[in-house]
Amino acid sequence: MKRGFTAFLVLLSLTALLFISGCTESENSGGDLTGQNVSQTSSVQSSVSLLPDSEYVNEFESEDGSFSMKWSINEDIVYFKMTGDSKGWVAVGFNPTSVMKDADIYLGYMDGDLGSIHDMYSTGRFGPHPDDTKQGGEFSVLNYTVSESGGKTTVEFSRYLDTKDTYDSVIEEGETVDFIWAIADRDDPDFKHSVAKGSGTIVL
Repeated sequence: MKRGFTAFLVLLSLTALLFISGCTESENSGGDLTGQNVSQTSSVQSSVSLLPDSEYVNEFESEDGSFSMKWSINEDIVYFKMTGDSKGWVAVGFNPTSVMKDADIYLGYMDGDLGSIHDMYSTGRFGPHPDDTKQGGEFSVLNYTVSESGGKTTVEFSRYLDTKDTYDSVIEEGETVDFIWAIADRDDPDFKHSVAKGSGTIVL
């Protein structure tokens, strides 16, 4: 009788141990999956320039000199470097169909000591332009860096030529692209451009 009771206790202990082990494995697996999903939709902020200035082979500058943008293509990745005469945000939008509508927008600024960038899509002629992720799309920036110096903000970022995202323009080397740009004097992405804005056409 005593021997049977002891065997019962041993069996009960083993069952409890297996149950706890199974729960722990399940919880850890869920955490890993969440982490992987986050990493797939996050870009990497760099503390240095993504490309040396000498490797940017194309450049646009607005007539008033308040905005400039450089770009270069390396295999299936395009690099952009834009600078605005302000300590607020700087933005560029590619392939608008009417004023701002359908523009693939990238807006960057300093957020305290860190840089921040938004991947947006304009749904109307004068906005709004929510983040792609709020419209069912993806955050497609691969790497970026933001800096302020001498009263200017510089935003550098990279993305695939074809991100496979419905809300991003497909970019082809040698293609003629219409674009819009804007500058604000605040770091709030919801604040309307207040310094300068314009449009242009470039050949990628």
